[in-house]
Amino acid sequence: MKLPSGIGNLTSLEMLGQLGVSGMHLDAVKELGHLTKLRVLRVLCNCLDEASDKALEESLGNLHKLESLEIEIFTEDELINLLSKDWVPPLTLRKLDFRSVYSRFQALPLWINPLSLPLLTHLRIKLDEVRWEVIQLLGTMPALCVLEICDFSKVCGCEEYTVEMPALPSGALFPCARVCRFIGIGAVPSMFPLGAAPRLKHLLFAFSAEWISHENLDLGMRHLPSLQRVEVSIINAEANEAEAALRATVEDHSNHPILAFDIICSSCQRSGSQSLPLL
Repeated sequence: MKLPSGIGNLTSLEMLGQLGVSGMHLDAVKELGHLTKLRVLRVLCNCLDEASDKALEESLGNLHKLESLEIEIFTEDELINLLSKDWVPPLTLRKLDFRSVYSRFQALPLWINPLSLPLLTHLRIKLDEVRWEVIQLLGTMPALCVLEICDFSKVCGCEEYTVEMPALPSGALFPCARVCRFIGIGAVPSMFPLGAAPRLKHLLFAFSAEWISHENLDLGMRHLPSLQRVEVSIINAEANEAEAALRATVEDHSNHPILAFDIICSSCQRSGSQSLPLL
């Protein structure tokens, strides 16, 4: 739906389930900022100009009680400019969900950090490239339960499909995480240091079959005590050895997690990641 004129007068409104802002009059976008009791908002965007981007950003900044923000973007292959690095999110925000097939942020917005979003439990985001430092930062989010992060440069076939992430530093990272979906990211279980992710039940990561030949490869996951399901995107059609190694590792875990594979040919280009419900 599009905002009708005068909606800014509905100051007691707490939920707005589907709001299309494309082609909307600028004054109507600004009126959204008057709905200061909104707790749940889902925005549909398509080809916003700079003025509309700024107006929407300012309106969202006034929603100090917002708990759930979903932004679905229907644009072609381009970077997301919405919500600049200076935007201040509401401290009450618990769910942040950016849905898009091709559009993505160039880098993790600076306002996504533990101080700005201390209550955030759910995050779905797509970046042009996911660096190790980004995963480390997200691991410090104190309340984060569900994370889905996608490396667009890998899943679109623009670069070598995936690289193995180095181990994170020791510390109590991902303290509340139950679900971590690392799409196009080689976040093997050994990336998590001992003591990290104690509640993690569902892990998805990318794995290049050729890594099996690496001398120091560690697929161990016994240090993730709550693990119940592991999904692996194996890169390379000749993946038998990698499958066998991963199966053996799962069998070695006391929970015997469910193991699921997605075999991907490294020479094939991907059109984008599958959009799954953010639990």
